[in-house]
Amino acid sequence: MVSLHAQSGAAAFKEGEQYRRNKQYELALQKYEEAIRIEPTKYVYYVRKGDVLVQLKRPNEAIDAYRKALELNPGADVVYSRLARVYITQKNYPAAIDVLNQAYNKVQDVNKRVKYKLLAVRFMNLQGQSSQALSEISALKAAIPQAANDPNVLYAEGETQLALGNTAAAIAAFQAAYDRTRDLPIAQNAKFTYGLALAHYKAGNNQEYERYAKQIENTPYGKRLKAAVARSGAGYALRLAQAYYKAGALDEALEYVREAEKTRDRLNLVYRMQGMILYKKGRTAEAAQSLIQAAANETDEKNRLKIYSTALKMQYMSGDYTSVITTADRILEKNPNDIPTLQYKAQALYLSGRYGEAVTTLERLIPLLGTDATKTSQAYFLMGLAARKSGNVEKAKDAFGKVTLPAFKAAAKVELDKLGAR
Repeated sequence: MVSLHAQSGAAAFKEGEQYRRNKQYELALQKYEEAIRIEPTKYVYYVRKGDVLVQLKRPNEAIDAYRKALELNPGADVVYSRLARVYITQKNYPAAIDVLNQAYNKVQDVNKRVKYKLLAVRFMNLQGQSSQALSEISALKAAIPQAANDPNVLYAEGETQLALGNTAAAIAAFQAAYDRTRDLPIAQNAKFTYGLALAHYKAGNNQEYERYAKQIENTPYGKRLKAAVARSGAGYALRLAQAYYKAGALDEALEYVREAEKTRDRLNLVYRMQGMILYKKGRTAEAAQSLIQAAANETDEKNRLKIYSTALKMQYMSGDYTSVITTADRILEKNPNDIPTLQYKAQALYLSGRYGEAVTTLERLIPLLGTDATKTSQAYFLMGLAARKSGNVEKAKDAFGKVTLPAFKAAAKVELDKLGAR
């Protein structure tokens, strides 16, 4: 049998609901408090009390009401989201994260649990706690296996990896989300295309960025992408640097490159631009070092090798032969038959006094030169010099004897005469 108190509590609550719907929040609050006095264990009364307190701009009291509702019913998922919203409005993100994690642990519905965890991850990223956020995503995938293939989880992973500066990992996560949603209507997959485009932009992959940006250019996410790119760490400063560079104002260009460097964003482009400016200023050794940094931050293998090749030439020009050898080995690891790199390495080894290694490198180079008399004669002449200085007289004679180009043949003859006189 229902008590008279319960009937009165329900009646007061019903009146409160009518006032709330009419936006008469003070009167609604009075009725909810009346209902609570009669039935203090009905959690829904506290929920509604919290709702009108939010409308009355009394957030701290709303928090107390919502917390009381959760005390009475820890599984009431709607209360967690309301409470988190109040904390977010107050910009109290740590409290919001705590509440969202409580919801994840208390709520039974799997989809809602994933939603709460992803919201918590989002605010962790805003708080600069991206390493922890990444751990939370991993834990989520372990606890709820189907979450590993959820596009929204993959999107959150991509955002987190971007926040950590891991553009390659971000691209992989966004690509997986995109692949699972590419056949959906644009309104449903634009978010994932946006993430993938932004990650490619931050990685400096302009062609891929433009490809995905075009797919969403007429959607709200297209506008959002343009705004994100416009305010993206290094982008604006690099554009200014490029303008000054083209005008020949190298000091100003360098200032903006250094501003871009502070963002730790798109470092492949930042250091490449810095290298170009320093080279123009005649600071070749520093320019080469900047390009080495650019290559270290480049995700595209072909672009990385091109940057290394340019740095190699600058290192040789500046007389930094030890660095030439190191950079050459990096290139040869991926492209072992690269002729210009082998040439630079052989010359650097010779100039460093590493004559035996120079001979070995030239033996590797010469078969790749084919019938080019100029290149083969130069290579054999250098081999002869290196062999002579290493004490390998027979190797030196053999090499000098294979020089055919007149520009080198006369010098080779002089060397052979010296060897014959020994």
